[in-house]
Amino acid sequence: MELNGTVSVDGQSGRAFTSGSGSASGGGAGGSLLVVASRLSGSGTLSADGGAGADGYSTLDSNGGSGGRIAIHAYQPSRSDFTGTVRARAGPAYGSMSPQAAAGTVYWCDGRVSESEAALEGEANAHRCGVRRLELDNGDLPETPYYPQLSIAGGRRRFVIDELHLETATNLSVQAPPDFDSVAAPGDRTSLSVSRMSGPGLSGSPLVAKNGTDWALGPDPALPVDEPFLLDLHSVGVEPLGKLKLAPVTVTRRGMSLTVRGELTGVESLTLDRGTKAHLTSSGRLRGRECHRRHYGVEGLGLRC
Repeated sequence: MELNGTVSVDGQSGRAFTSGSGSASGGGAGGSLLVVASRLSGSGTLSADGGAGADGYSTLDSNGGSGGRIAIHAYQPSRSDFTGTVRARAGPAYGSMSPQAAAGTVYWCDGRVSESEAALEGEANAHRCGVRRLELDNGDLPETPYYPQLSIAGGRRRFVIDELHLETATNLSVQAPPDFDSVAAPGDRTSLSVSRMSGPGLSGSPLVAKNGTDWALGPDPALPVDEPFLLDLHSVGVEPLGKLKLAPVTVTRRGMSLTVRGELTGVESLTLDRGTKAHLTSSGRLRGRECHRRHYGVEGLGLRC
């Protein structure tokens, strides 16, 4: 498919008040757009933006709508060939009194792997994606107190993202299965693996591995890696029944916070950059002090800063 025009499922803009002391109506949320093609090229636009807020009486201005959802499934790798715009931003709030709405998401299932390769990942690659890339971008809109939420389809337990790109900060967490029980069903958990992370929004994004969820960050340890994995988030927290697996060689962002009350695995060398605060309990049993060139040994785990 060659796209040189515009395909839009944008939300409607809000309506201003017309008389008296009424408030303006808010902008509509962006819609959902699914593109399935053997190949995507061109320089057009795919848009699922939220509608703009509107002018209300006095301080009764309205908020814009949140961004929508765009998913692109291209059987041949296409993200580098498509030179246009794929966007799911929120609509701007009117004035300064209304809080800014959250961005939507753009998902690329770029290229296809064989059925045998996809079968190795089971439900995590039901669509045989070559590269699974998730993007979040609210452009130059002000910071928002709201965050997008991706609901987990019934029965799904395992998710893999090859590339997570955040132009805009967000809260990172997933839901535990509704029937998770640490005693009766301790293995019934939700797992999410993220191989690569990029974008300026990472440094403002906290991640929480909630009870009943497993997170794995960093490339597959079976693959050769030339450099350490940079944990470039604002903060990382692991709840008592949560699990976090890091790349064997991991370096934290300067000044970030790491709090582990649950289980931390995978890492063989963890370097804490200057200003990092580490608080490890449970199996770690390290109660944090601000890191100033100290070396910690925690049950075989070397923590260097």
